[in-house]
Amino acid sequence: MAERNRTQTKQRFLDGLHNLLVRDGLKAVGINAIAREAKADKALIYRYFGGLDGLFSDYVSQSFIWWRPEDLLAGEDSPTSPEKWLERVIRGQVQFLRTHPETLALLAWEPIERNALVIALERVRKKRTQELAALLRPHFEEHPNADLIDKASTLVSASIHYLAVRGRTIKTFGTLDIKSDQGWTTIEDTLIAMVSSLTAPPRK
Repeated sequence: MAERNRTQTKQRFLDGLHNLLVRDGLKAVGINAIAREAKADKALIYRYFGGLDGLFSDYVSQSFIWWRPEDLLAGEDSPTSPEKWLERVIRGQVQFLRTHPETLALLAWEPIERNALVIALERVRKKRTQELAALLRPHFEEHPNADLIDKASTLVSASIHYLAVRGRTIKTFGTLDIKSDQGWTTIEDTLIAMVSSLTAPPRK
């Protein structure tokens, strides 16, 4: 019974943090606000998580805050070429970010303030990006452009992050529609074409 109560209370704190973040934004997040939202004593945050940093770490580790490589690569079939692997990753990233407003809220805050919650997300993102790279490496390591493909993929991910965040508040960026599904399909297709050009067999 005690362990079940502990698990339930921990989840209430996680849910409280999530609700605050989605409803009121990162500025509203604090230990007192989280405790009120969870309807629990804030002292339990220290007992169960070791403090706010531990709560933040547990929160961002959940799969609905940042994608897991296995989810990003999941599909009915296995891609048969490097460009198809890249296409799956690009479309997966776009789909994830556009359906997770709480993640976009954190990404939007990163350039403004480097706080514990943002740092926790950064650590998870770095870890899972490294895991994704390890899964993809066998499909690219023999390619003559492997290093360039890796760097280009990082820049593509950065573009997706930035445009998805900007799409929270504006409709267009330059000539790109960053609000509608149709606009994002165009963005995906363009990014895929750019990166796929690097995977084409070298000319003899």
